[in-house]
Amino acid sequence: MADRYGFLVGYPSAQQEAGFGKCFDTWSDAAKHRGGGSDPVSIVSMVTYAEQHYGGDPSRVFATGSSVSPAPPATRRGPASAPAAP
Repeated sequence: MADRYGFLVGYPSAQQEAGFGKCFDTWSDAAKHRGGGSDPVSIVSMVTYAEQHYGGDPSRVFATGSSVSPAPPATRRGPASAPAAP
């Protein structure tokens, strides 16, 4: 579908066991701050790589997935509210 409609798709997967299954780290201090480290930064890095190497448009980045709770706002890649973490 991505080829057909001209978009890029990334499928990150969590490898960390948290006592209740594999999930991305959203609870450590590093994960709660933009650019702080941990899993949120790895996801932003994947998006940045796609933008730089495949011509992805930073104004058209969307993320979706399932979760037990929303990620802290500081870890999300917001539209114009703040620059993306490196």
